[in-house]
Amino acid sequence: MTTATISEQHAKLKELMERREPLCDELARRLEKRGDWTVLHHPLIVSVPYAEEMNAAYNDGLRQKKAALNKAVADGNWSHVMMLHERAWRLNALIEYAPLMSDEAFWEEVAYVWCDTETPYVNKSVWVRLFKVKRPGRHGMMDEDEQEMLARMPREITVYRGHDGRSQNGLSWTLCPSKARWFAGRFINLDRRRPIVTKGVVGRDKVIALFLRRDEFEIVCEARHVRDKTEVDDAVAIHSSVSKLYQYAVRRFRLNKLRTDHGPRHWSQVMRNVERIHAARPDTNLAIGRAFAVLHDCCREDEYGDPEHGERAAKWIVQMVLEEPQFSKALDAIGMTNDLFDKLLTAIAGHNRGEVSTDATIGMCWDADRMDLPRVGIVPDAKLFSLPETKGLLWR
Repeated sequence: MTTATISEQHAKLKELMERREPLCDELARRLEKRGDWTVLHHPLIVSVPYAEEMNAAYNDGLRQKKAALNKAVADGNWSHVMMLHERAWRLNALIEYAPLMSDEAFWEEVAYVWCDTETPYVNKSVWVRLFKVKRPGRHGMMDEDEQEMLARMPREITVYRGHDGRSQNGLSWTLCPSKARWFAGRFINLDRRRPIVTKGVVGRDKVIALFLRRDEFEIVCEARHVRDKTEVDDAVAIHSSVSKLYQYAVRRFRLNKLRTDHGPRHWSQVMRNVERIHAARPDTNLAIGRAFAVLHDCCREDEYGDPEHGERAAKWIVQMVLEEPQFSKALDAIGMTNDLFDKLLTAIAGHNRGEVSTDATIGMCWDADRMDLPRVGIVPDAKLFSLPETKGLLWR
């Protein structure tokens, strides 16, 4: 875009802002009173709140959008048709234009509008009917990576849903407990309801779609197909044997404990993963795994990029052993020997290098951490699991 074009746009915007004119009839019919505000809620133009001095801009915007919409429909550019509609109206637009779409385009736009909507629970029955439309190619809602990942998943998949007690039977679930926890707490401060995470199991054959977009690891399925539903305890669970080490780790941790992806909640999940892997591989050392869980990320100093945090944590542990007798006692209490201490340091220093280990205990530690990668939007790579048993535990 040239400087001249930008200047022309600024001049036009200034003229629209200064021009005074009545709202056109089509938009005027879409004015609504909501509490103390008047809002403009048209499929192509939404303004919250409505501002009368913006009438010229609203009218001009509608003319431009209608022209663009007519062209997009004529060209069969259905993604542009959806985007021209305001978010709250895209489901209506999808239903209106569906008869004109090919099967492939229809399922692509179903996926787009679904992933774009913020409140699918409000129109749950409509979505259920859409997902059951007898048009071939429903798998086309997913891209190749999503289709491949779903095909590789176990027959029985563990899923989670975050809610406030009013929408526990929605269509949108996730493979990642931390994502469910985020959704559960998203609007809690607005109505003071309790955040709830529900866990359940769904058969792979009952999954409508898997979406990796927006890093939500979303599983779309009807709640009636999710069985063994239980409420997940949201408390950070740390085994009593490493509670002292946990207290030292918390004091050392520099990031915001309530907002980080690398703090106590992650440590708690890694500990649960350690215990699951140990149950499948009893030759691993559970005490080392639990100590790893609470110590491996305690020296992170950046939420996103900190490649040296593993080595930093290992050096900090050595320093604490030399300078803090109570820290040493906490290690002794879990049966720490010189050989096991070296193994713990190796696991912590190398956990973020993308390596695998032939040592079962070190492998357990690294695998337990990598099983929780979906919390930061990363699909765990099965080739980077050290233990074959871990592959069978993922997504279960």
